[in-house]
Amino acid sequence: MKTSCSAVWSNVHITPQGNETPCCFWPSSLEFDREDIKKKMMQGESIKGCSGCDNFSKHKQPNLRDRFNQYLPYSDSITSVDLSVDNICNFECVMCSSEYSHLAAKRESKFLGDTVAEAKYLHNTKYKQLPWDTITSVKMFGGEPLVSSGFKQFVEWSKDRIDWISIDLEIITNNSVPIPKLYHEMLSTAKSLRVIISRDGLDGVNQMVRQGAQPLSKEIARFDAWQEYTTDVTIHSAVGIYNAMDQTSMRDWFAQHYPQWKCTMEMIQSPAYLDLRNMPKEIKDIYALAITEPQILEWMKIPGENHFDAFVAVHRASEQLYNMDTRHNNPILHDYINNYTGGAVDFKTVGERYA
Repeated sequence: MKTSCSAVWSNVHITPQGNETPCCFWPSSLEFDREDIKKKMMQGESIKGCSGCDNFSKHKQPNLRDRFNQYLPYSDSITSVDLSVDNICNFECVMCSSEYSHLAAKRESKFLGDTVAEAKYLHNTKYKQLPWDTITSVKMFGGEPLVSSGFKQFVEWSKDRIDWISIDLEIITNNSVPIPKLYHEMLSTAKSLRVIISRDGLDGVNQMVRQGAQPLSKEIARFDAWQEYTTDVTIHSAVGIYNAMDQTSMRDWFAQHYPQWKCTMEMIQSPAYLDLRNMPKEIKDIYALAITEPQILEWMKIPGENHFDAFVAVHRASEQLYNMDTRHNNPILHDYINNYTGGAVDFKTVGERYA
C-alpha cells in the first residue's frame, strides 16, 4: 500500500502543546484519528496529513514515511515516541515558528500581528501518560532538548521509571550548549544512541538561517563531546533559498573532520516563500550554476508558484530584527534582491497567507 506508514500504527508524536499526531510532518492543526487513518491507509486512500511525504515521494526525495517503514515495525501497540515537552529554544530559525521556538513569537507578533502558537510558552507532561511498558524507541525533539527546562524535568522523572538500557534513543539538537551532566546516565546506558545535529550551512550561512547560532569554531568542542557517547551522528539541513548553495562546502568540511558522520538534507516545503521550487526561474538558473548536489537540483527543477514577492517582504522585515548578511553569505541572492522589481507586498497579506 503506497499510502501506508508504520508511524500510524506504532508511533506517537507529542507536540509542545501536547497534541498527539503520528509524526512531526503531520500538521498540528489537523485532527488525527488513529483508527480512522489506519482504515483509510489499508484501503489505499490518500491522507491529507501525509501530503508532505506524498510530495517528497512523488519527486523521489527522501521522506519520513519511507524511513518509518524501513526502521519501525507495524504493531498493535505504541512502540515509538517523538517527544516534545515544550517550545523552549535559544534559536530563532527563519523557517521555524513559535510552536517550536518561543523566541519566534516576537518575530511573528511584529510581522503578522499575532503568533502561530496559542501562547508564547508551551508545555506538556504527556510523557507521564505514555505506555512505557511497550515503548522501545524515543526521539527527543525541541524546542531544544539540551536547553529545555521541561526536558530536564523529563530526564529527572525518567530515572526511576524508564529502563534506558532497553531504549533506542535519538536526540535532535542544535548543538549550541554543552551536554548537561544530568543527561549522562541516560546517554551512556541507552540501548543505542543516535544524534541528529541540525545545521543549515557551514558557518556564516548557518548563523544567518539559524539566528542565535555561534561560529563554527566554538562548536567543535561540542562536536567532539558527542563522540564520547556515540559514533552515530548525522548533520541534518533544512534546505531553502538562503542556504542551498552552502551545502557542498558544509558536507566537505564534515567529511574531512568527522568522516564517520553522515550528512542529510530535507527540502523546505513550508513556509512556501523559502521553498526552492517557488523561486523565479531566472534565479533558479543562476543557483543551478553554483550547486552540485543532485538532490537540491532535482527539487529546484520542479515547477512551483512564484512566492518571491512574499520572500522579499519577509526578508526586508527580517533585516530589521536580525543580522541577515546576504552580501557576504549569499551574494547571488543579495544582488538579485537589490535588483528585484516585483510588486510591493502588504505585510498583512503576507501574514494571512503564511501564518
